[in-house]
Amino acid sequence: MNINFFDKLFKNLKSEKEQISSNETFHIWNSLRVRYISTETYNLYKNFIHDKDLEILINEHLEQFNQEIEQLENLTNNYQIKAPDRPAEDINTTKQLDQITDRYIFRKIYADLISELHYLIRPVTESISNDNVRDFFSNMLFNHLDMLDEFYKYGKLKGWTTMQPKHYS
Repeated sequence: MNINFFDKLFKNLKSEKEQISSNETFHIWNSLRVRYISTETYNLYKNFIHDKDLEILINEHLEQFNQEIEQLENLTNNYQIKAPDRPAEDINTTKQLDQITDRYIFRKIYADLISELHYLIRPVTESISNDNVRDFFSNMLFNHLDMLDEFYKYGKLKGWTTMQPKHYS
């Protein structure tokens, strides 16, 4: 079989406007909603961070989230999906609470990152009618896994992770 045949076939298929399923529509909307919530949470926690390296890491995550938000908003526009309400840009507090420690912030964000994996795995496995949407979600998932891994390693370095007890037999 001639490889050129497949190139032409895929090129013709890609040139037509791809359809989107109701399931994919939901995943675009829901992923945007989740990223909005993540951004809002990160912006809130930034008010209480003492550790400068943690702040840098949080800002890197926010940059990634904002890129994904822009891409998701473009998808909502392209496919005429009503987007969820956008959160406030900044969340500033007038009080500094000493009870909210960097360790606490790390643990809450780490738990959120793990929870978000569930919201990112489903679109990859359930987006079957639109290859571009599935590819987008695959990239988003892999980026999220990289952020999660980097964040965990940082928390481990700082001693903020919970270590399982050693087992001796």
